[in-house]
Amino acid sequence: MKTRKKNICISMILAMLLLLSACANGNETPSEPTQSDSEYPAVTPPEPADAPPAKGTVKTFQYNDFSLEVSNVKEIKQGSCFDGMETCVYDVYVVYPGAMAKVLNADTFIDEETNLPHANWAFSTSDDERIDIMDDMEPLEITEDMLGVYDTESSIYVLGFEMDDGDSQGN
Repeated sequence: MKTRKKNICISMILAMLLLLSACANGNETPSEPTQSDSEYPAVTPPEPADAPPAKGTVKTFQYNDFSLEVSNVKEIKQGSCFDGMETCVYDVYVVYPGAMAKVLNADTFIDEETNLPHANWAFSTSDDERIDIMDDMEPLEITEDMLGVYDTESSIYVLGFEMDDGDSQGN
């Protein structure tokens, strides 16, 4: 007898839950069959108003164990520098405004005396500022002041940056 009362109680609780869930849903029944998701047009959320539209392509720069992802690349040119003994050639990424540099692998080393990581590579700016490139750094916007990436030991550029001047037609 106890089992039967228990089953009735459980049935009543389930019935009340169903009734409450119907009330929560407005107890509405569609008058027309619903359409599948594929029949609705795709809606793309609008871009934030303050974000410039993405242009160009994303390029991955690789130099030995160092790698960097650069967005909004318009084209790649060649640059050169003289290190006192020979002329070094490196890529120059011409970028659109809003371009970002994201570190994929910084290729740092551990200083034996301090046991702290040190940068093998750094960004150079027109103000002679050095921004060390580390694995855990946030992506960095490439501005007109950003000259490129250089080897911190030899000071030789491995990648240059140039901002698109906007005079050319196309993209």
